[in-house]
Amino acid sequence: MKSGAARIAVQAVQRGARDVRIIPLGINFERKERFRSTVWVQLGETIDVNAILETEGGEDRRAMRAVTTELDRQLKRTVLHLDDPKWAPFLDDLDVLLPRGSRTSRNSIIALRQRKRIADAMNHFLRTDALAAEAMAAKITTYREHLAERELTPQSAIMRLRRLPLALRMTWDILWLLFWLPAAFIGLAFHVVPFLVIRASVPRIQAPGKSTIALARLGLSLPLYALCYAGAWFAIRSYFLPWVAWTWVSLMPLAGVLAVNYWRRARSLYAGWWAQTKLFWQTPKLRALREEQSAIRAELEQLAQQYAAVNPVREPAAPRIPGQRKVWVTTRWALIVAAAYAVFVWQHSLTQRRDQE
Repeated sequence: MKSGAARIAVQAVQRGARDVRIIPLGINFERKERFRSTVWVQLGETIDVNAILETEGGEDRRAMRAVTTELDRQLKRTVLHLDDPKWAPFLDDLDVLLPRGSRTSRNSIIALRQRKRIADAMNHFLRTDALAAEAMAAKITTYREHLAERELTPQSAIMRLRRLPLALRMTWDILWLLFWLPAAFIGLAFHVVPFLVIRASVPRIQAPGKSTIALARLGLSLPLYALCYAGAWFAIRSYFLPWVAWTWVSLMPLAGVLAVNYWRRARSLYAGWWAQTKLFWQTPKLRALREEQSAIRAELEQLAQQYAAVNPVREPAAPRIPGQRKVWVTTRWALIVAAAYAVFVWQHSLTQRRDQE
């Protein structure tokens, strides 16, 4: 935490400003490197700079240090923060191992809040009972290694679902992949060249870190895809009627979005599908892994109860936000609009042809 904000605030008070207050604001991203990530904004307690300067006897340097310290404390309370970054890999594991309600999995804001609470609990136990935290981490690491021997992770569906739901889930995954394969292949073939150009160019023009990836990709993709779509329209128009060109170009954005999501999901499904299929029929090994998982969950539940005793949950339930709908809802309405537009263009083309005849 740097002292710039505190210096500005303290100097403003010294120059006559009254009632100067700083409002800490924490921004938590579900996936900050992904376009349209869910964002949870949390406000901290207001910092009264005039009061701090008065408490420090008008000493500006001491007041700046006090304001900076308070800002640091408040920001750590409003964002997902780990005192020791080496513990970050355990967040994903704990997100799965700790019991969660069905509502949590559907509401990304509640999921972000739980993820932050897990991080706060990790910080708490590392400060108050480091031996228990280290022992728990060792058990999770061993469990993770046992899964890795079978090419699985704690997030694998076979470790979260029982046999019948798992079989239905795996069957649905295969049917989903087969059903959308033609459309995803078309979307890939149409967009692969500009897509690869953007992926290769963005690392050269973006600022360091992941926080600007989405913005850099969007800024570069707008002119490049516009040229690609214009070229496709003229190429199709030279062989077919205008409505064919317009319909094709109108549907390609949907095919592109589908292709990106399809191949990402297909890659993750393929990586674990065969491993889960083999383990599905190896009942003793699957039972041993699930017993190990249950033992870890029981200990984690005890730690969660200990943490809840000293830090009870005070957060209100997250409101239902329209922007949190799944991608398929957006895609469904986009398809409806595209189909209606295609019908309109087709009817308009028929009308023009009749008028010419």
